[in-house]
Amino acid sequence: MIAVARRHPQTTFLGIALLINVAAGVMARAVSDPVRFRHVAVAASLDLTITVTAIYYWLVVRPGIRGRLSMVFIALLGLLRASFAFPSVIRGREFILAAAECAVVAVAILALRKARGGDPVERIQTALAGIIHAAPVSRAVAGELCALYYAFAWRARVDAPLEGRVFTLHGNSGARDLFLLVGCASLIEIPAAHLVASHWSRLAAWVLTGLGIYAAVWILAVWRSFRLRPGYVTGDEVLFRLGLLFSLRVPKNSIRAVGSHRESMGGDEVFVYPKFAEPNLFIGFTAPVTTERLFGLHRKITALGICADDPEFLLHNLKRG
Repeated sequence: MIAVARRHPQTTFLGIALLINVAAGVMARAVSDPVRFRHVAVAASLDLTITVTAIYYWLVVRPGIRGRLSMVFIALLGLLRASFAFPSVIRGREFILAAAECAVVAVAILALRKARGGDPVERIQTALAGIIHAAPVSRAVAGELCALYYAFAWRARVDAPLEGRVFTLHGNSGARDLFLLVGCASLIEIPAAHLVASHWSRLAAWVLTGLGIYAAVWILAVWRSFRLRPGYVTGDEVLFRLGLLFSLRVPKNSIRAVGSHRESMGGDEVFVYPKFAEPNLFIGFTAPVTTERLFGLHRKITALGICADDPEFLLHNLKRG
C-alpha cells in the first residue's frame, strides 16, 4: 500500500477521499435522529474536512506536487460536502460556497501579481491547476476568471513579446463587429426582459437581469481580448490567437505548408476558426497540433484555416521561417 501511494500519490489520495465521502454518505442515511447521534455527524464532518485535508497534505503537498494554498480549497470542499451530508451540524452552506469562490479569485489575483510578464490567461490557468486537480474543471474556472480579468482590468496591456511581430484575426473575420453588435443588443434587452418577467415573478425578473448583466460582461471581455491577445510571430514560433476564443502555439519548423487556398493542404481536413468566417489563409502542420478554445477545450488538428487581417504578412513570415 505504501509503495502504491509513493508511485501514484494523487490517485491514492482520490481513492481514500472517495472512500471517506462514501462512508460519510452511509452515516448520513443511517443517522435518523441528528440530535441523538450528533457526535457521529460531528466525527464524520471532521473526517470530511480535517482528515481528508491531512491525507492530501501528506500524499500530495508534502512531496511538492501541489502548493500549500491548495489545502484551503480541499478543506472548503470537504466542509461543503459535510454541509450537504449533515446540515444540522454544518450550517451556512452559502457562506462556504462564497469562501471557496473568494479563495479561487484570491489565487488568481496572487498569480497575476507575482508574475508581471507573460500571458494573463496562462498565469491564471497555471495557478488554478495547482489547487484544482480535475483539468477540465480547472480550465473552466480559469475561463470564467479570465473573462472577469479582461472585462475589468482596464490597465491591461497587449500581451506580446518585444521581439514578436503582431497580427490579428478579428477584423476581416467579423468577430469584432459580431461581439460588439451582440453586446449592444444584450444591454438593450436587459430592461425589457426584466419588465416582462416581473409580471410573473419578481425573483425570475431579477435572475434574468443578473444573467443578462453577466452575459454582457462576458461579451465585453471577449471583445476587449481581441485587441489585448493578438497573435504574433517570433524567430522560432508562431502563436495564433483570437482573443479568449482560440489559441494555438506551434514551432515554425512544424509548419509544412502555407497557402491562400484549401487545395494547398493536400487533402488534409482543415479546422476553420472562427466557423462563421471565410478563411483567406491555410496552414498545414507536419504532425497533429493541439488547439485551445474557450474554457480550455482542446482539439487536435493537422491543418488550420483562418481569416487573417493581413494574410500577406503571415504568408511572408511563415514561408520565410
